[in-house]
Amino acid sequence: MSEPSRRNCTIIFVGSLILTIISVYYFQSTLLTILCVIVQFCSYVWYVLSYIPYGRDIAGRMLKGLMPGRIQN
Repeated sequence: MSEPSRRNCTIIFVGSLILTIISVYYFQSTLLTILCVIVQFCSYVWYVLSYIPYGRDIAGRMLKGLMPGRIQN
């Protein structure tokens, strides 16, 4: 978890986990809780993809392919 390539995902995941708990118990905001859970899920998936060879590269290319308005050559 502390490797340089995974450190950012770990920080984002732990931070969103803490913010999820705070938004549930302190703010009691459903929208903020859902947003934190989505960020938490995305950072976890990105972290898991770091263990698959070329996983992040493939996922990044797939996400770029889904972007609307992209010029096709």
